[in-house]
Order: sequence, then structure tokens, then C-alpha cells
Amino acid sequence: MVSISRSMRPLLRLRLLPSCIPRRYATSSSTSAVKVPKRAPQIPAAKSTSVPRQPYEPQGARASNDLPPEKLHKQWYATKLYNAGQRAIYRPPSHAGILAASYIITASALVTAGALAFSNLWAYDTSSDLPWIVRVAWRAGIITFTFVAGFAFLRPTRLIRSIDLVSKDGVVKLAVQVRRPLPFLRPKEYIIAPYEFEMDRKFVQQMDEPDFMHDDKQDAQNAVSKLGRVVSKAIYYPFAATRRLLTLEGMMSVHLNEHDSPAKLDTQGKFSNAAKDLVEMGTIKI
Repeated sequence: MVSISRSMRPLLRLRLLPSCIPRRYATSSSTSAVKVPKRAPQIPAAKSTSVPRQPYEPQGARASNDLPPEKLHKQWYATKLYNAGQRAIYRPPSHAGILAASYIITASALVTAGALAFSNLWAYDTSSDLPWIVRVAWRAGIITFTFVAGFAFLRPTRLIRSIDLVSKDGVVKLAVQVRRPLPFLRPKEYIIAPYEFEMDRKFVQQMDEPDFMHDDKQDAQNAVSKLGRVVSKAIYYPFAATRRLLTLEGMMSVHLNEHDSPAKLDTQGKFSNAAKDLVEMGTIKI
């Protein structure tokens, strides 16, 4: 039995090998066919750091909503004009005649004051027998002509050169340029809200020009009459400019800033929409 068992072992091994091999390969094939999907490591999504876009706001939309209804309407009107493409609100007429009259009067008064002060050396002589009224009148003349020179020089200052609509920090405002005292200097600019343009209702009405200034009829006239008409027209303009310089006729007083003196608005200038736009945006003081 022992010999039989020893002789049967190789056969059993050979018999068992075919049965074991398929099982082993079948097992390996089955395990290789069914693959377990690998799970990728989950990466936490990064938080979005982008700033959300703000909605578009039209010009003037960021204006203060705490304004009273009247001022809010004026701001809305200015914004409407700006969005419609309107920029120029006011352009002044020519002030060459007023400036010329100012400089001529200033120079004449200064020359007279200087002549009184430095040419009459006899007035400094205390030993002279002149009455006291002469010395007082002499000093009063120097002071008077000096005052006239300063008055004539400062009279045409702070004339408004232009008024335009501009956008400042998203809010529509008025850009007002005002003439400085000295000539050939850049005008001072004010950026103010439309309702801060305060106009004084009371001002001197400008006088109408004479009829002969606009009379272009070619009537039969002799040479003397034509010459007289030409001379009259030539003389009228200097006198009219001097009159406007002294009386400021047709000039409206405008307050732009609490700390500065009022500006002067020439009502004979060119306004947009026949000055209705400026009246709607500005404030008229009663």
C-alpha cells in the first residue's frame, strides 16, 4: 500500500495540475477584468475672490437724495441737459469798451494824483503863508483821485467769462469762470452745484441804444449830415462804455461762494435756450 501510494503520487499530481491551473488563471482573469476605479482626491473648490460688479449709474444718479425737492429738481435738470450733450450755458458779450474805459480812467486819475503829490512842492513848505484850506484841499485832491483810480480799476473785476456743464465725481455741476483783477491772467474757476448759482433779482436795467445807431437808411443827405452821423456813432460807444462801467447797467449780481465777493453776470450775453436753462438750474434771490 505504501508503494502504491508512492507510485500514485506523481499521477495525482499530474491529475491535480490541470484542474488547479484553470482555477488559478480564472481567478486571476476575473480579478483583472473587474477593476476597481480609483477615486481621485477631492480638492476643495477655491472661494471666489472676484468683486461683484456694481450696476451702472447714469450721470448725477449718485447725487445726494437728502436735498429738498426744489434743489433735487434743479440737479435733475442739469443732469438731463448734460446727458443730452449740452455743455455751454453762457458766453459774455465783448467787454472791450468797459475795460478800455476802466484803464483810461485809472491811468488819468493816477497821473493826476501823482502830479498833485510830487509837482506842487510848495505845499510842503510849512513856513509859507498859505491858508489851511489850501493844504486840506490839496491833500483831499490826492486822496480823491487815488480813490477814483482804484474804483475804476476794480469795477470790471469778477465779470463772468463763461458757464459750462461739467461732470465732477459722477455728479453734474456748473463750471463758472470769473475774471481776475489784473489783465492777461487766467480766470478763476468755480465748480459748484447748479442750485448754488444764486442770482440777485434786482439789477440796473440796461438803457436802449438810440435809433440813429441802427438807422441804415440811405436817405439823400449832404456830406455834413453823413459826417455828423459817423462822428455821433463814434462818440456814443466810449460814453456808453463809461456809463456801463460806473452804473453796471445790465449786470446781475451772482453769489458763487460764501467767502468771496459776488460776481457780475452780463445779461446781454448769449444764453442757452434764451436763459431758461440757467433760470431752471440756478436760484433767484428775491
